[in-house]
Amino acid sequence: GLLARHVQRAALTQEEHTKLLCLAESVGCKPEVQGMLLHTRRGRFTTHLFRTLHQEYLTTMQHNSYPPPFLGYWLNLIPSNPSFLACDSSCPHEVLAICARGEQCYYPTVSLNEELTWMMPHHAVHVKAIRFASALGAADHVQMCSSVDGLAWDTFFDSKVNTQGNGTELTSIPCRSMGAVKWFKLRVCK
Repeated sequence: GLLARHVQRAALTQEEHTKLLCLAESVGCKPEVQGMLLHTRRGRFTTHLFRTLHQEYLTTMQHNSYPPPFLGYWLNLIPSNPSFLACDSSCPHEVLAICARGEQCYYPTVSLNEELTWMMPHHAVHVKAIRFASALGAADHVQMCSSVDGLAWDTFFDSKVNTQGNGTELTSIPCRSMGAVKWFKLRVCK
């Protein structure tokens, strides 16, 4: 019913799962909630999607003599600006791969009216929070969007609406996607 339609059960942490069962027991519907949770495919919680995805890639491909590339097979990165990360001809792919892995040593700059889109062809996630590498200023207007198919987009974070990240570095900002998504878009607006 109502709970099944409005709670993203696959996105629950173990602690949230336990709290939900305790709450269900207190209101007399524990068997129904247990049944609902039993038929939910559980994911894995991560605080850094791109690093976790890259680590899973390394673990899965460690014995593969000819593994597919991480950037291109496990994760695609699509900048709106064709000169994004422009550098000499020997480095663009590696710089994009570093960016895709979310490594601390390099975070890209997305300019005003530009977008950076990530697509995971083989994975889907439930967004529960986002974190920016550097503090957002009060004048910055950033939106994060998600999509199941890359056609219909849902804005799940807008810095003009949610100012929690303004002036704070590496703070997780609670927000939620509408469901399991494969696409993300970072949009820098006026």
